[in-house]
Amino acid sequence: MTNLYRANLKLSLKRKESFILWVFALLPFILIIVDLFDTQFMQLSAPANSLSFTTFLEAVINVQYETFLPLVALIYLVIVTVGDEVRSGKLLLYKDINRAEIIFAKLFSLLTVYGIYFGLTVVTSLLTYYTHLVNQPYTSGQFFPSEGQEFKNSILIVLATIAMSVICIFLTAFLSLKFNKGLTLLLVSIVMLFSFVSSKLTLTSYIFPNAYPEFFTGSNFWLVLLAILGNLVGISFILSWCNQASFKKIEY
Repeated sequence: MTNLYRANLKLSLKRKESFILWVFALLPFILIIVDLFDTQFMQLSAPANSLSFTTFLEAVINVQYETFLPLVALIYLVIVTVGDEVRSGKLLLYKDINRAEIIFAKLFSLLTVYGIYFGLTVVTSLLTYYTHLVNQPYTSGQFFPSEGQEFKNSILIVLATIAMSVICIFLTAFLSLKFNKGLTLLLVSIVMLFSFVSSKLTLTSYIFPNAYPEFFTGSNFWLVLLAILGNLVGISFILSWCNQASFKKIEY
């Protein structure tokens, strides 16, 4: 499993789709560029001395998610890594290897690529905040916000966004085994777009983890945190089983 994971990770790291995804981690640097021009594009505003690094990072991750372009890049990467390899016949090279090990090696390699993307986002946000934004009147210069409730809310939002990205990877992998590239991209995009508004709808507010931070009241942090993690584990388990079952039925 370890060698198979390393081989798949090596391939994933070389894919152009991975580099496209990582480019979106440079989003915070745009703030430095736009400040050089007289424009209202991506301008930040907040009360004086209120914006900490943690709150800024939450805003960056939220913007990345809601612009949807990084998600499209991630979806396309998963399709190329899983679905396209099946249809191209390349998996014939793995015919003597347990199929469950193959699909999980691919999924873990994709999670690693996403982890790199998230890590790069943290680094670029850190550099932007402490080299440029720290000089702005609305920043506090502090790593954590002064109010504990604000910090907890940021943690929940970031964690929920990560959870949705992980679910996106597992869902895309499963659908790419069933449908062609275009239909898979369309179906996953519809699901992810629906997740944006799920928190506003009573009947669907419990389906996706990104809706759970809306239930945070200040005193129920651990309950909401466990709900997000429980939702992630539950959906990931179901989709992992679906991926494994579908992969076993594939004829090389």
